[in-house]
Amino acid sequence: MAAKCEETLRRGGDDADRLAAQLWRTIRRRRPKLISELEAICVAIESEQRELINMRRQGDLLRVRREDEVRARIARLRRNVSLKEWNDELQPDERAALLHLTASDVDPGSFNAQENEDIEWAMSSWNPVTGCLHDCPYCYARDIAHQDRMITVYPHGFEPALRPAMLLAPRRAKPPKEAATDARYKNVFTCSMADLFGRWVPDDWIEAVLNEIRNAPAWNFLCLTRFPKRMAEFDIPPNTWMGTTVDLQARVPAAEAAFAKVNAAVKWLSVEPMLEPLRFKRLDLFGWIVVGGSSAQSGTPAWHPPSQWVFDLKAQARAAGLAWYEKTNLWGHRIKDKTGEITRMGTPRTTELPLGLPVIGDSHELPEVFRYLGRATTANQKIEENTR
Repeated sequence: MAAKCEETLRRGGDDADRLAAQLWRTIRRRRPKLISELEAICVAIESEQRELINMRRQGDLLRVRREDEVRARIARLRRNVSLKEWNDELQPDERAALLHLTASDVDPGSFNAQENEDIEWAMSSWNPVTGCLHDCPYCYARDIAHQDRMITVYPHGFEPALRPAMLLAPRRAKPPKEAATDARYKNVFTCSMADLFGRWVPDDWIEAVLNEIRNAPAWNFLCLTRFPKRMAEFDIPPNTWMGTTVDLQARVPAAEAAFAKVNAAVKWLSVEPMLEPLRFKRLDLFGWIVVGGSSAQSGTPAWHPPSQWVFDLKAQARAAGLAWYEKTNLWGHRIKDKTGEITRMGTPRTTELPLGLPVIGDSHELPEVFRYLGRATTANQKIEENTR
């Protein structure tokens, strides 16, 4: 029986040598005279081994579960990590790893192509950082982030977050052929769903974004902030257009003070929505101004500024030599085609880009059908006769 017990222990594998030696030591020490006594010793030794086997299996399952949890956590953080997690839970080495991913670590993200008129001055957007704490009442980005269909894209809602995999998007993107005749196709609105230079954004996040911009010179990256003085704290890549939002007169002094220190190839203003008449003292600090109203959002109605406000600001911009771009939501009137569908603004817009870059906007070319004076000499003669 003892030999059979040892054979069972050997087949069990776990700690077999120790348990077999323990079996024989126990037999020699106790010297069992009855089969039942020997059987009890064997049962105890075999039970100890079964317990060891069960513990090993449980340990293996726990280890696999923990490894799966770690892998899942890493995958989740590579897609999206909230500012709170970044500040409170991640170690320095984990943060560094998330900011230095490669294409072998993750599937690189990609730019979003713009399919509407919301930010038509840039035909692509890129959001390695999302969320904002400004709480502007007319914020379109907050409405988007809170939509049920966007929960997988913005799992933290509109709370600030980093999307590490999305940092890699510029590495594989190339401007489309349309960029040769319309520079908007080279323009990428960077962090359209955030304020990259908000007070709460870690320096490391900003530096990581700027580094990717620096390494993608084929594109123009457009940044927009309500905290412009922070832009001056960073080395701005030459292919970055740095802008600030000015919707109220109270923002004008801060914008002018900050941009006197900002070093960028293009410095621009987003006056969207224009909520009151604006007067600038240093528009010469900027090279471009984008002006708009406000589309209806969850908490605010549509708004189109009075034309006189717009004309006054445009006169200031022209005197300072700025390129001028009018958003489609600036004016309140549209025209319809024969089917009743709205096709474009009733008044042709001015859609200029800085640096004299080409842009294809609303046509100012007179349609040929209106050039009736040149159609026939007889027609011209009749007009001359009737106007003498």
